[in-house]
Amino acid sequence: MLPTATLTSTPTGSASLPDLTISSITYVGSTPACANNPRDNVVVSNIGSVNAGTFSVSFSSQTQSVASLAAGQSVTLSFGAIPGTSTATADSTNVIAESNEGNNSLTASLPAPTQAPTCTPTWALPHQHPDRDPHQRSECLPVRCGLGHPRTIQAEI
Repeated sequence: MLPTATLTSTPTGSASLPDLTISSITYVGSTPACANNPRDNVVVSNIGSVNAGTFSVSFSSQTQSVASLAAGQSVTLSFGAIPGTSTATADSTNVIAESNEGNNSLTASLPAPTQAPTCTPTWALPHQHPDRDPHQRSECLPVRCGLGHPRTIQAEI
């Protein structure tokens, strides 16, 4: 009598899949403050046990692509600020098979961005050189914008 082969399989289950979540949504303002470009940061995490391939993250009407996200890792994406209640969704196009498809979104209530301060130049004169006429030179002078962020302009003195 010949031995009979018995096939057995070990189910891989959902434990060996990525699991993409939105960890946080925060308003971070504008950097520098006078740039008038307020931002919201969205942190996407892979809490699964396997790396995730390329997927999309939506934040209200904006979308960004993430090339990959290793198991146990997070990535911070910067989006244009959206005041009020906004929702971010990881794997918004549903291309990644995940261990939990129901935890991909997070909704947050964000503040309305404030108007950036006006950039008003404040002059800083260059050092006086004894061999130069201070009325007959042209140099690049640093100026300050808003909350002290440097800019350079060309000025005739």
